[in-house]
Amino acid sequence: MRIQDTRFVVLDTETTGLDPTIHRIVDISLVEVSKNGIRPLYQTLVNPQQTIPPEASEVHHITNRQVKDKPTWEEVWPTILTHIQDAVRVAHNAKFDRSFLPETHRPWICSYRLARHLWPEAQKHTNPYLRSWLGLELDADMAHSAADW
Repeated sequence: MRIQDTRFVVLDTETTGLDPTIHRIVDISLVEVSKNGIRPLYQTLVNPQQTIPPEASEVHHITNRQVKDKPTWEEVWPTILTHIQDAVRVAHNAKFDRSFLPETHRPWICSYRLARHLWPEAQKHTNPYLRSWLGLELDADMAHSAADW
């Protein structure tokens, strides 16, 4: 397969914490990157069926009230799978996002590791820092949602 024919799905999750054995996804966003361009695929808040700790809400600004009436992971996973099943997945710190998703035996690219390799001179390699450092602009409404890739 040639890279120009490859379909990539950039994904990002927000969670109730850092441990996939006890924490759950509260937000997931998928964006397709292909030879046809970049297009949003799917985004949803997810009811984690557990309380979002204040420390997690402080990071992603998602509250218990916001997810209370949202679909559960079991309800959204089939839709997500249809979007990612034939794609190379891309995530910033892919090890983290991957740990929260069921294994589907598809390749992953970690954009964080790639950024560290491409721009070792950058002081940090977070998405917000790299956007500023590279002079990229982002819609202000996407301040820190999972779609903020």
